[in-house]
Amino acid sequence: MHPSISIIVPVYNAEVYLFDCLNSIQSQTLMEFEVILVDDDSTDGSLQILKRFQAEDSRFQCYHQRHKGVSSARNVGLKYAIGDYVCFVDADDQIAPTYLEELYQAIGEADSSMCGFKKIDLLSNKECIVVPEKKVETLEENLLSFYAAGSDDWQRYLWNRMFKRDIIQKNKITFNEDIYYKEDGLFFVKYLCSSNGLVGCVDHVLYYYYRTPFGAMSKTWYNFDEKIITNLEAHRLMIKEIRKQNVSDVVLLKAISQAKAASTWIISLMRQTKSFKLSSFISIEKIMFSILGSRDYFSWRVSQLIKLLK
Repeated sequence: MHPSISIIVPVYNAEVYLFDCLNSIQSQTLMEFEVILVDDDSTDGSLQILKRFQAEDSRFQCYHQRHKGVSSARNVGLKYAIGDYVCFVDADDQIAPTYLEELYQAIGEADSSMCGFKKIDLLSNKECIVVPEKKVETLEENLLSFYAAGSDDWQRYLWNRMFKRDIIQKNKITFNEDIYYKEDGLFFVKYLCSSNGLVGCVDHVLYYYYRTPFGAMSKTWYNFDEKIITNLEAHRLMIKEIRKQNVSDVVLLKAISQAKAASTWIISLMRQTKSFKLSSFISIEKIMFSILGSRDYFSWRVSQLIKLLK
């Protein structure tokens, strides 16, 4: 039977949470789906759990690769996916039983759909719920929402949405394996700009996101990794994509503003963790110069310097 939906699950050392994740997928009310499990060379018992689900349920297919990161694992999933639609689920999260069914129903005339989610922070024991309005948004509205400063917005993630695989294929949209942070946002912006820009919404929680001590961003806060600079490169590539679209200058200005904020954050993070390196600083400045151009770059840097001197 041809599965209508492909669920891609990248897995790396997720043994503690993996069974509950896969069990939540197995319990879906919409049953025509395939699950592509990509083990990124886990060193715990994750692969054994994946093989167990594969042996017990023919909808689960397990692949293994040498450790290359989450973007590579998701690309492997896209390579083997045959469903009409694609969803991404993280190995330490869970989905509601109607996740697939409601996201599928919400697409309608749109080219993707999204749902609300509950974020559970296992580090601080805090929880928050983010729910979109039940409407179909335009390309401009979606981009403005994506770049909404200071909000824990639903547009920032892959796992609370459903995509059409033919759009991904026709436009050769893949995950940039040289981007280690915000690779999901880059994929989303590429997809959004390649589609009709419309997104159907489910106005309640269907996805349960767990922030764990093992997450990439959790580690970055306490031990600076130079790979975080690729977050800024992702901003540059997203801005490049947006410049091709017929959207207002407001969108572009917000995108550039977010890039500026990201560069400031990365530099402050370097200082806080005592990891400041001239080579890293130069890399950041080169990316910002490429984004802003010579005139805007120098005026921005002068304004930043004035703020520091006050």
